[in-house]
Amino acid sequence: MTNRPKSPAFSATALGAATRAKRERQAKHDQAVGPRIHELRAQGLSWNRVAQALEGEGVPSPQGHPNWRPIQVQRIAARAPAASTALPGRLNHLLTWLRGFARFFLTPTFRKG
Repeated sequence: MTNRPKSPAFSATALGAATRAKRERQAKHDQAVGPRIHELRAQGLSWNRVAQALEGEGVPSPQGHPNWRPIQVQRIAARAPAASTALPGRLNHLLTWLRGFARFFLTPTFRKG
């Protein structure tokens, strides 16, 4: 038997509260940085270049460090979806159908027949 001190016992409520607090901090950070990440990606930058750009702008990483890794950028981009430019449901559905219809009737194989 060893004389090691036992680790402190954490209650389930304390662990749950800590987890919720961490997720809230993460969500705030994602909301603040997500649009910038999507903007840089729309310019055609790779994940690595986006990370370098965020470092150059002085944006802190999710852990508060000045250094970014491409995987952090990817995860934030996945969690914080880009602002949707899609049209409302029915209109978007109609336009999608019309594009398919036009693609079908404007193909060279249809015009030959």
